[in-house]
Amino acid sequence: MLNNKGTKTIETERLILRPFKKEDGKDMFENWANDDRVTKYLRWYTHENVNESYEICSMWEEESKKINNYQWAIVCKETNKVIGSIGLVDLNEKMLCGEVGYAIGYNYWGKGIVKEALLELIKYFKEIGIVRLQAYHEVENINSGKVLIKSGFEYEGTLRKSILNKNDELVDAKIYSIILN
Repeated sequence: MLNNKGTKTIETERLILRPFKKEDGKDMFENWANDDRVTKYLRWYTHENVNESYEICSMWEEESKKINNYQWAIVCKETNKVIGSIGLVDLNEKMLCGEVGYAIGYNYWGKGIVKEALLELIKYFKEIGIVRLQAYHEVENINSGKVLIKSGFEYEGTLRKSILNKNDELVDAKIYSIILN
């Protein structure tokens, strides 16, 4: 059984991980949601306008009130801007398993930001009792796999035609996991 604590604010050396607020929509749109390079392998389309980002952030703000919801805004301490998102896209409380997902603005790629956030969240997920944390990515999204490996995940294999991409096409996915308890 999980000891759910919800989306609590967590700090790292360079980041503040906190629940989303509706007003984060502006940063979301400007820093990653409007960028085809960022959304290329995500399961949602690039946002056409800032209102789409406000709607998502508003939804995430509402969902963050649930004790078993885990979705963080990644805030850069240096600029106080929201530069990405990270959290559980799926939680199976019976199996003590969570699936992590993340997106980060293109200007922040290759700087170890997702790894820094993920390493801190791994500790948090261990506290609440998650035993297995996993992540998938489309086979072509090589950089996502590198982040997971650097964060302590192990590559488990390639699942053929196993996930739907944003165009509702079945595509191959690589799966990684880390055992926490």
